[in-house]
Amino acid sequence: MLNPITNGNLIIVKDDNGFVYWPDIQINQIEVMEPGEGYQIRVEEGFSFSYPSSINGRYGHSYDFPSYSLRFNNPQNTGNNMVIGIPEKAWTILPDINDEVLVYDQNNFIVGKAKYRENFTAITIWGDDETTNHKDGLSVGEQFVIALYKNNEDIIENFKIDYCEEGSSLYNINGISIVGSLISNQSKKKGLVRVTDILGRDIKEGTKKTTLLHIYSDGSVKRKYIIQ
Repeated sequence: MLNPITNGNLIIVKDDNGFVYWPDIQINQIEVMEPGEGYQIRVEEGFSFSYPSSINGRYGHSYDFPSYSLRFNNPQNTGNNMVIGIPEKAWTILPDINDEVLVYDQNNFIVGKAKYRENFTAITIWGDDETTNHKDGLSVGEQFVIALYKNNEDIIENFKIDYCEEGSSLYNINGISIVGSLISNQSKKKGLVRVTDILGRDIKEGTKKTTLLHIYSDGSVKRKYIIQ
């Protein structure tokens, strides 16, 4: 149905459930477009577009994708959203195929979740519905938090976005953010492991007239000269 939009002009398509068709990333969560349903289409350059005729087209009901797990609540469809893309290279250590990516607001409210996908993971996150008297999504300009549920270990690991290749870590209605690098918040703090001389022999702190090598847990080494 979108063949008239060619030559790389089509960036992304979203339905009202937040499912996306992202051709550059080869992700198609929508699968089938249905007559009577509305879609948002983002393109590089504006142009006139009409759907081609479809002999078999008929009105139906959108297919609801099942939750990837019942362990976490589904995000609330608030009517406004944005899309996050996490390429495989953004992870320092690659998740397992059954792991799940979670996105929270600053109040630890789940605003998006998706099963980890090899090569590239796409997640729709939802914004706050300002017509309600309670906060049910991200506010415009609010920083979102990415976490990974490790299925085999049954733990959740939080991450900080180091930088984005496109967009930012702040919520923007209909925005697109592509994460460049993620840093685990559970990375071990730098600590002193050993003190040795230049021959690798353990040396007690306070030794005089020698060169000490301070070896730290992150692999770094600091040289210290002791004169007296």
